[in-house]
Amino acid sequence: MKRFLSSLLFLLLIFSGCDNVPTGVIQGRVFLDANNNGVQDSDEIGINGVLVELLIDPRNTRTSTSNGGTFRFSGVPIGPDEVLVTPLAGMRISTSNPRTRVTVFKDSATDVVVGVGKSLDVGSITGTVFQDNNANGTRDTNESGIAGAIVDLTTSVGTVVTLRTDGEGIYQSNLIISGNATLRLRESCGVKPSAGSTQTTRVFVGSVSPIKAFGVTPIKGRVNGLIFHDTNGNGLQDSGELGLPGWTVYSDLNQNNQYDLGEPATATCANGNYALDVPDDNIKLRHVMNLGYTSSKAVNVVAAAQVKPFIVGGQPAPEGAYPFMASLVYASASNPNSGAFCGGSLIAPNWVLTAAHCAVIAIASNLDVVLGTNRLENPVTRIRAAEIIVHPNYTPGPEDFDMALIRLSFRVNFPTVQPLMPLQGGLSAVGVKATVIGWGDLSDGGRNYPIDLHEALVPIFDQAQCNTAYTDPENPTNGITPRMICAGYPQGGIDACQGDSGGPLLVSSSIPGLWLQTGIVSFGSGCALPNNPGVYTRVSEFNAFLEAQIGRGLASEHDISLQAGQTREGASFAVH
Repeated sequence: MKRFLSSLLFLLLIFSGCDNVPTGVIQGRVFLDANNNGVQDSDEIGINGVLVELLIDPRNTRTSTSNGGTFRFSGVPIGPDEVLVTPLAGMRISTSNPRTRVTVFKDSATDVVVGVGKSLDVGSITGTVFQDNNANGTRDTNESGIAGAIVDLTTSVGTVVTLRTDGEGIYQSNLIISGNATLRLRESCGVKPSAGSTQTTRVFVGSVSPIKAFGVTPIKGRVNGLIFHDTNGNGLQDSGELGLPGWTVYSDLNQNNQYDLGEPATATCANGNYALDVPDDNIKLRHVMNLGYTSSKAVNVVAAAQVKPFIVGGQPAPEGAYPFMASLVYASASNPNSGAFCGGSLIAPNWVLTAAHCAVIAIASNLDVVLGTNRLENPVTRIRAAEIIVHPNYTPGPEDFDMALIRLSFRVNFPTVQPLMPLQGGLSAVGVKATVIGWGDLSDGGRNYPIDLHEALVPIFDQAQCNTAYTDPENPTNGITPRMICAGYPQGGIDACQGDSGGPLLVSSSIPGLWLQTGIVSFGSGCALPNNPGVYTRVSEFNAFLEAQIGRGLASEHDISLQAGQTREGASFAVH
């Protein structure tokens, strides 16, 4: 909210009382100087997302490049100024000093062209992920590459780069800082590494460092089945009743009717199917009941239906990675990009979770929720809000209890994300890398709102240090409360910003491929500033409130007896 209001105040200051000030334009482009010769050759393209700042302009103006590396500052006071270009990690300015002196003339445009080339201390890394059919850890003849596998690369300076394999199972990344690098293959739905998920290699300057290939073998599930949306409640999967992805199925070892960390568990895949390794004895198989659903009954059926399924310092999110992400858009705006003002997350078939400070500036009759897309452009799925529920204890200013629910005018069949439960608090402990997503500003005050969804990794910040950063000595009661959680880097550089409010802060569960929501983008002092982490609403504190508003039924179960080496087929669940 503070970020949102600060942007409005900035605009008012710029456009009030300045009619007689002569101004001009500074514009230009930043290009990838692949051969470091300081000239943009015919095959060298522009770079988006590079920070550009004006150092003498009294507004301290900044923006990020877009549309093929271009940038533009209008309304710049005439006279001398300096343009500062901050290269991306592992890159350096190749055309001149990072600071470029220019002169602005009245009613004319001053052009600046800046080349960015590889730094002298970077190299490249490449590898493959393959289908290890015989699970021997070695790529044999006719074992094909795996497309879409995810490898997390941690550089020698701690930066995390997420890589995805191409159609042949190959991944590669350039501009990696030299030194030791660690690569970790993520488990994905239905597969696991056959010979270790982590490797360490050394990146050498100016060369490509190949690493041993990662082998992937199918999980040989001892119990498999389906969770599907039983729309008519008859306990059978009828035509058109689709599987539900991202639901937790577990073996309840202590039979306490809830999932405990350490119990064998998995998440349903994109088509609602699951496969779970369990002990070779009698087990109690259950699933976690998501918000907004209740059980029909446990059924043994074979799955049939198949479902095809902005952030400062971040990167564009992979298409389809966050299908539960929502954008709040004024219904009167024909263009969803120009009408968007906050984010949200789909946590039940007809309920969206967002920040209270987003909800109080809207009314249901003029609010649309956009779902199922990374790109805010027509056509999109726009659903009118039926009701807005702001937490009754919400306090503007300190932004305590900054949570609200939006009830959609009809139920949807998009995947949902589940809020973190109190017993899962360890998943968002200090230092855990969380993911924030949104369509918000790409730079603090830059008014550079992307059309594509962006993502960024931010570590959970120490609560006491966050409280120190945000407590006003003159009003110490307005600090960080137990209903808030902070995330960011001490040095700054990566953060949520204006327009990201209401969006989710996500953590990985102990189940591969399953996201859980630990926070809601709430407020911050600027964006990505040092020692000023982003502040989020801690959703695990609101479990009772969410259940009271949405409801949650009891989960059904299966009693299963297995002998060693046996597999139980079709242990499915129906919910509605």
